[in-house]
Amino acid sequence: MIFNLYDEDDVRLIQNAFAGKTIGFTSGSFDLFHATHGAYLDACRRHCGHDGILIVGVDSDHLIRIRKGADRPIVPEIDRLFSVEGRKGVAAAFILGTVEDFGLVVKLLGVKYIFKNQDYANSKVKILGSDEPGVEVIIVPDSLRTQSTTELIKKVSATGSKRRTKQS
Repeated sequence: MIFNLYDEDDVRLIQNAFAGKTIGFTSGSFDLFHATHGAYLDACRRHCGHDGILIVGVDSDHLIRIRKGADRPIVPEIDRLFSVEGRKGVAAAFILGTVEDFGLVVKLLGVKYIFKNQDYANSKVKILGSDEPGVEVIIVPDSLRTQSTTELIKKVSATGSKRRTKQS
């Protein structure tokens, strides 16, 4: 289910649909979706328990450009949103428009588990929403590590450059 965090009716629908459920929440860019992304979402879902659900925020194009530069993302946000929402185990997904939205979701939807990848294990960055009563932050280690999206993009670019050079 895709919902709009800025639409009160959508938020109410999600609140009603998942009332009484254990809600886990994570977010990410999910640009050029690859195996590590899938393994991470699967692990997050398993942590929610058999009757729990996973909600995923997909970072907006704007947020990604701020963090990773003007040439990112490669895949537009709407395509990334549908890719994530369509995965088995993802109950709902939305576009995460601002960093502050992370904490807002935790509060509005009664999130119990916030999932972060292993990059946050030793981070001093405050995780918005983590100070809400009853919320637990779970660091999900990589069980499968392929190249990062950034590394994949560099590899593809280098391969394309080599081919153009050979053809010249």
